[in-house]
Amino acid sequence: YNQVDSLISALRNANPETPLLLTTPMEIGQRKRSKGRTYWTICPGIARVRDILLRVAKEKHVAIWDLYAISGGSGANAHWREAGYVRADRTHLTVEGYELQGRLFAEAIMRRYRATTNR
Repeated sequence: YNQVDSLISALRNANPETPLLLTTPMEIGQRKRSKGRTYWTICPGIARVRDILLRVAKEKHVAIWDLYAISGGSGANAHWREAGYVRADRTHLTVEGYELQGRLFAEAIMRRYRATTNR
């Protein structure tokens, strides 16, 4: 919370008229090792990071794009992986995944634009 709060304050002090937009991370996997075996699990801190970002955005009146929710929230990583959008490292997207993410972002921007301009 403090790091994001400080970043927003610094950006606003340097550029008070510049609009800011935060985005939450989507669910990511992490590799674990136990007793000579390797397995994958979901990074447990991502949901908490998302919650903190949502809270800071609300308190500081900063726009936020909730990729965590848009991508499917808890369990999304496996679904995106099955669809071919997440690489084998369970963290980074494939080209198709980043293209999808970009389309989702552009659509969200255009929906908000149309809503605020009555178009």
